[in-house]
Amino acid sequence: MNGYAGATLVVTSAALSVLCHGKGKRSYSRGKHARIPCSTSIRSALVFISITTVLFGCASFLSDAPYLMELHNLAWLESTGILVSFAGLGLSSSARRSLGAQYSPCFDSWLPQELVRKGPYRYVRHPIYMGHLMVLAGLFLATGSLWIGDNIVLLFFYYDCSASSEEQSLTLQFCEYESYSESTGRYLPKRSSLSSLHDVVPTAPRSPSRSRTQRPHHRRPSPPCPPQKLSHPSPSQLPRAASCPGPRASSMHSTSHP
Repeated sequence: MNGYAGATLVVTSAALSVLCHGKGKRSYSRGKHARIPCSTSIRSALVFISITTVLFGCASFLSDAPYLMELHNLAWLESTGILVSFAGLGLSSSARRSLGAQYSPCFDSWLPQELVRKGPYRYVRHPIYMGHLMVLAGLFLATGSLWIGDNIVLLFFYYDCSASSEEQSLTLQFCEYESYSESTGRYLPKRSSLSSLHDVVPTAPRSPSRSRTQRPHHRRPSPPCPPQKLSHPSPSQLPRAASCPGPRASSMHSTSHP
């Protein structure tokens, strides 16, 4: 890959990752009344990780200096790493949209007003953290620099501490959070949450059989009516037609009285 193209991708990934936080002048704290305790150094750590990742990432694409401590220079790993980074950005942005007004960054975290279970939060409890770790892991694969590998370890440490503090506060705030934690993973989905997708599929064909067995009585078709025998009246029972002059009667009258 061209060095300048790789450096541009690194800067773009870092910018999109920062925009995913979207502080918006602390608009995320509106309507929320309780803060989640977090480490005072996490914001400084995130700034350090972002700056050093951009610097060493760009330098790894533009140079082969020994101080970059690059492990490889393989094109297929570069392409794989870029795909992993953009997949992480997609996961983070999708989780950010799912949270909506309940979002707050990890360095200034507030208790949400409701528990979100849609989107990526249906399978994992911290998809934004996982997405950011995927961005760094992809850049590590693309550049091979051990400096970025160190940043992954440092970011995971702070994110894991932040996730533990958030889960403790959410467990006290929402009584259903404990059952939600049992059915989802912290960063990776559990097998039970993935298998729930397949459990829904066979339910559709079974609905007609249940309706046949549990069909109410009034839906049973009524027995056919017995055929009625049509009785033809005898000639004596037929009503006599009213007498009316016909051509035969008139001829007889004319001959009997000349």
